[in-house]
Amino acid sequence: MSKPYSKPALTFAQQLTQLENRGMSIGNRSLALHALQRINYYRLSAYWQSFRQPGQPFEPGTTFESALELYEFDRRLRLTVLDAIERVEVLARTRITYTLGHGYGAFAHTTAHSFDSRFGHTDWYTELLKEISRAKESFLEHYKANYIGFPNVPIWMASEVMSLGTLSKLFKGMLSKDQTEVARTWNIHRSVAQSWLHSLSYVRNLCAHHGRLWNRELSIKPVLLKNQPAWSTLNNGRVYTVLCVIRELTRQNPDGEGWKRAIVGLLTELNGKPRWLTAMGAPADWSTQTFWT
Repeated sequence: MSKPYSKPALTFAQQLTQLENRGMSIGNRSLALHALQRINYYRLSAYWQSFRQPGQPFEPGTTFESALELYEFDRRLRLTVLDAIERVEVLARTRITYTLGHGYGAFAHTTAHSFDSRFGHTDWYTELLKEISRAKESFLEHYKANYIGFPNVPIWMASEVMSLGTLSKLFKGMLSKDQTEVARTWNIHRSVAQSWLHSLSYVRNLCAHHGRLWNRELSIKPVLLKNQPAWSTLNNGRVYTVLCVIRELTRQNPDGEGWKRAIVGLLTELNGKPRWLTAMGAPADWSTQTFWT
């Protein structure tokens, strides 16, 4: 039966004492207090919960420092993933804009005739117009001052201010031949490109809002490439698969190798910590997989 919430707010010192009473070891109390003062208790709790069962004390040997280390790892993982998604997103915007603009003209996105008949163009375009109206870009102000029709703007302007989620929906609504043309950028099937852009838009939002990434069960899972042994063993509900997806999408990017090295460096930190690797869906032999060799 539900009941009113009656727990009081705790001071930082009381929060630390509560953790100690539940069996967590605090190696450096001053460091731990400082961490609680700058990072919300419940944000950190997502990391130390992996060291306990619901309603049970922490496992023997659980330290505050380990939970904080895991939090910092996840923070750096988010930043590294976000960096790569930006590169993928910019390239996707460019290819989609080019394909639509050259195929159907400057205002290709404004009419349902440029898209698959099953695409809910009216609803999608209504939301896009809201995004354009909220944007404060100087090129939009220039267009508004000099041309009629705002917020109906050319595709190369609209694509620069639409969210990645809106962009992924746009791609999904494109005609098959146009999707294929864009997907050729990454040498993947158009259905794979649809799935991967959708999944990355979800992951990007998680990263942008500082959400936990390391051990999250993904709500929007990317499809796996078929008939490729390295992909057949992956758990597409975990972030490791997202790393593999990004690796595939950035292979031809000038900075793709640099991003790969950054991820390899992060994953190497978890060697010797199989529980942490497993939580993100990475196999023990991840370093020998073709994604990273």
